[in-house]
Amino acid sequence: MKIGITKNGTLVEARKADRNEKYFCPSCQRALKLCSGQY
Repeated sequence: MKIGITKNGTLVEARKADRNEKYFCPSCQRALKLCSGQY
């Protein structure tokens, strides 16, 4: 997924994400890993 939401409700693009932060799906609110690049 290329966009996630932080626990305080901020949308974050994968390329700007902090590896130490937890992100959630904007639709279902489940935990996710943001991916950026060719994979």
